[in-house]
This record gives sequence, C-alpha cells and structure tokens, in this order.
Amino acid sequence: MKCPLCGNKLTLKIDEVYYECKCCAALVMNSEYYLSRDDEKTRYEKHNNDVNDVGYKNFTSPITNYILNNYTYKDKGLDYGCGPGPVISTTLMENNYDVDQYDPFFRPDSKLYNNYYNYIICCEVFEHFRNPRNEIIKLKYLLKPNGKLLIMTFLYNHKIDFQK
Repeated sequence: MKCPLCGNKLTLKIDEVYYECKCCAALVMNSEYYLSRDDEKTRYEKHNNDVNDVGYKNFTSPITNYILNNYTYKDKGLDYGCGPGPVISTTLMENNYDVDQYDPFFRPDSKLYNNYYNYIICCEVFEHFRNPRNEIIKLKYLLKPNGKLLIMTFLYNHKIDFQK
C-alpha cells in the first residue's frame, strides 16, 4: 500500500488498522477498513456541528476571525466539507460574506467547480480524505492567485485512540 499523500510505500504499521508514513508522517488507514459511502454518511450524521452551538463556534473561531480580519464581503469563499452544520460559513454569511458551501453528503453541488475562490475553508475535513493529495490538487485549482487554503483539525498525538 502507498501513502495517499506522498506516494511512499507504507511499511510501518502502528496498529491493526493504521500505518504511519516514514516519509511525510501521515497516518493512513488501511483501505480494507474504509467505510462504505452509506456507513460513512451515517457516521457523519452523528456529528454535532450545530450552527447555534456556542462551544463549536468558539472552536472554529480562529478561521472565522482570520477571514473577518483579512477578507471583505467582496471576496468569494468556499466552505469545503461543511457538513450538516456549516458553522463557519453560516457565521460569515450572517456578516454578508459570499461563501459557497460544499459537502459530498449534505451539500453536493458540482457547480462550485466552475468558480474560483479567494479562500477555501477545510475545518475538520482533511483527516477524512481517502486521497488527500488529489483533494489538495483539486482545491489548489479552485483558488484564485494568492488565494488561501485554510485548514484546521486536531493534530495527532499518541494518546489518541483511533478505535474510538
């Protein structure tokens, strides 16, 4: 199996399900364990990303504040992988920002691939990509010159129990 980020051969198993790439340090699930599309959607439906949840708004505030401080309502944004509760883009749209929302399960809209964006938001999304290299290439193509890809997720530490 090859690393879907850098293409290096994966040889370092860290448990029954995951490999760690010796080249780029990506943690990669063995493809045998990928959920079906239906099971994946069912799992995401259990996420509690409520647009009215103050705690989640605080969690996402670094990206929201960055955009509010560095862009204007004239700039075009994309919340890529926004999920069922698009907290960041909803907050931005409440401030009259122009933000498209995309999620393969909850807001599938292939028309967004006809647009170019000043910024693309990926909050708690990258760790779900089966082929992150291809996703990065696709997102980079959607950015205007000098556009920003804003990625936020929890960083791995060895105390994380992947089984849960």
